Amino acid sequence: MNRGVKRAGLAGLMLLLLGVAVLGWSAWQADSFHSRYDADYVGSEVCGECHTFKHQEWAISPHANMVREPSPRTVIGDFDQGSFRLPADSPDPLAGEVVARTYQRGEQYFMALRHPRQDGWVEFPIELVVGYQYRQEYVTPEAGGVLRRLPLQWSTARQAFFPYWNVQEGSDQTLQDLWDQMRTTNSNVWA
Repeated sequence: MNRGVKRAGLAGLMLLLLGVAVLGWSAWQADSFHSRYDADYVGSEVCGECHTFKHQEWAISPHANMVREPSPRTVIGDFDQGSFRLPADSPDPLAGEVVARTYQRGEQYFMALRHPRQDGWVEFPIELVVGYQYRQEYVTPEAGGVLRRLPLQWSTARQAFFPYWNVQEGSDQTLQDLWDQMRTTNSNVWA
């Protein structure tokens, strides 16, 4: 047999073995990734046990206060019978009317949105608040444990609720759009 053919065959065999080794290693790493990173959140205090200096720096930074459970100390929005009205120039038939209400019942915070097709309101319990310095958004649980961002945020500059994404995009503020902002491919709950 020709020496060139032998070398080509040997090179091919080596490439095949290398490919098998890479695939085996990749499968091992993928399994390892899931076992390493499929864990429950243990809290910042546990991190601070090993990373003492970084934890002390982090604890006094704005990041330490970004996501919190709602309480009188953490909620900056008006949940004392607050509301949001669609702008008077909205193309929505409900222009100028209240389409969202915010309130407390006991220690629990709620945002209720007017239903887009039925008479009445749909109440969403607030499970987490995100932000505190310039604006704050509110997160509610849906069935199955998925957390969903509600469409209105509180602006500290305006001292009012506003539909952040409509303002960012320059789009019309309508009741249906507020509901559409909560609809995603993995949400089977919203109207």
